[in-house]
Amino acid sequence: MRKRAAAFLIAFLLIFCSVPAYAAAPDDSLYPQQRNLHVLDFESAWDRGFDGSGVRIAVIDSGIFSEHTDLRSARIATGVNVLEQGGSTGDASGHGTFISAMLAAPRGDGKGLAGMVDKALIIPIKCFASGRQTNAEYIVSSIYLAVDQFDCDVINLSIGIGENLPQLRRAVDYAVRKGVIVVASVGNTGGSAMMYPAAYDDVVGVGSVSSSFKPSYFSQHNSSVFVVAPGEDILSAGIDSESAYMNGSGTSFSSVHVTALAAMAKQYSRDIGAAEFMNLLKLSARDLGAEGYDTTFGWGVVNAGDFAAALCRSAAFSDISGHWAEVNIVRCLNLGIFSGVSDELFMPDEPLSRAMAVTALHRLAGSPAPQKTAGFSDVPPDSWYRDAVMWASENGIVSGVGGGLFEPGRIISREELAVLFCRYAASRGCDVGYGEKTRFADSASIDVWAKQSVYWCADRGLITGLPDGSFNPRGSATRADTAVVISRFIDSVDC
Repeated sequence: MRKRAAAFLIAFLLIFCSVPAYAAAPDDSLYPQQRNLHVLDFESAWDRGFDGSGVRIAVIDSGIFSEHTDLRSARIATGVNVLEQGGSTGDASGHGTFISAMLAAPRGDGKGLAGMVDKALIIPIKCFASGRQTNAEYIVSSIYLAVDQFDCDVINLSIGIGENLPQLRRAVDYAVRKGVIVVASVGNTGGSAMMYPAAYDDVVGVGSVSSSFKPSYFSQHNSSVFVVAPGEDILSAGIDSESAYMNGSGTSFSSVHVTALAAMAKQYSRDIGAAEFMNLLKLSARDLGAEGYDTTFGWGVVNAGDFAAALCRSAAFSDISGHWAEVNIVRCLNLGIFSGVSDELFMPDEPLSRAMAVTALHRLAGSPAPQKTAGFSDVPPDSWYRDAVMWASENGIVSGVGGGLFEPGRIISREELAVLFCRYAASRGCDVGYGEKTRFADSASIDVWAKQSVYWCADRGLITGLPDGSFNPRGSATRADTAVVISRFIDSVDC
């Protein structure tokens, strides 16, 4: 049943993504004070239809004060209390209520807060009571319940443990294997100590910045920080009364913004897992601090509008939704490296021509102006690929085929694709030596002139073999193949 519903939602979202229906700002009375939502441009995501519809979010925390006026009509399930069998999921701490209201407070009802993904279903899983501490066994149990009992798509863990416990690692691994996106806060001591599960590679660890994107003094700075979001002076629901509101600070609250983006991703496609989601975050985050990744800001501050736009790039092309290389194709579309073959089609499985290949590399390089004036007789001066061919030729990335010809329409093979990327890396000053660490079942059939390039690309993780262990060197390279190699090149080649 959920799969059929998901298919309907995706079709529905394709309409929204293709023609955004820009709406008025929410009329919730406290929305003007939710500065965090304004600076992250949540309105643009909402305008595209992203509200968490059909998505289940586990809030593993202190429970929920569901009698709050801003939560009475919110989408909140019964949940469970792991501390006491059959016990209440009521909130004596306020922490879980604060987080749940940020996500689920009904938007557009004229009162209180505007929830970031108010159409998602919140599953409160209570694992700590009046204090801010709990036992690791309760967190572990909560993760399994979120996956197996409640069929959650996203888990919010605004909790951290200073020890890498094997049982916690196994629980997180289990959730990720099941396709669940796990989001966690990186910690509030302001130091470099690792907190788990945020420190796990397949968990999205979130640090905190102010609403003006300055680093928060309390936020951890280490390799667990994948992205950051506002975590200072955040307004949400309190538990002192049915109409209580309060301001709070901490990475607990910065992580909730990323949980909301994870719900948007799952609304778009249930097939988006942790790796794909993190790739989309990296693509759409706005860089802060040192260029590229750093341990204070991670890959940068998230932006809901940019994230929604990244998701929707694939909606413009009906033939890439659900494709195995969708995330990589979307990344290349957003970076301007690829474009569609028409307004409606990308044609990911179309074989790649020489003209397409050098144009993609040229754009990857920043589209530098070529220095050559002389060209090939079959590359017209007004052709869309002329500058790319000239640039690739003068940098030793491609050569002609003889007789003054380039043959722009000729299809390239998988081994030729590897040669192009190896030569491109060499033109940037990369060491393209290789150790033949990766072997293929059909290694003997790789042409001698391509072997170095194939093995260099394999050693760097840019290309992989086929499911049967072969490489199929003379098989046609496709547009999807190239998008994947480009994405991996961006992530792993630094020279």
